Amino acid sequence: MYDDIDRELSAQVYLGEKADTFWRDDLGKYIIARILEDIESAVEKLKTVSPVNSKKIIMHQNRIAIAEAVPRYFNELIIEGKQALGIISEGETDGE
Repeated sequence: MYDDIDRELSAQVYLGEKADTFWRDDLGKYIIARILEDIESAVEKLKTVSPVNSKKIIMHQNRIAIAEAVPRYFNELIIEGKQALGIISEGETDGE
């Protein structure tokens, strides 16, 4: 049982570190810039779309929601990885 928990925690730490590294490298920075551009573009279009054109409003809202989801998923991985590392570290300290 503990082996499964240790493997899961180790996997969370690994994925969190990979996600953090990804966002810090050039490709991650590029993707963040593109996400911000997409969000800005959709917001600008929302400002000018007719309030009765629900299809376009929904389309632009969906663009924003999808663009915002990507960094949120990565952030969740990073947070979970740090939490898992804390649990592992506490376990090592408790075992001394």
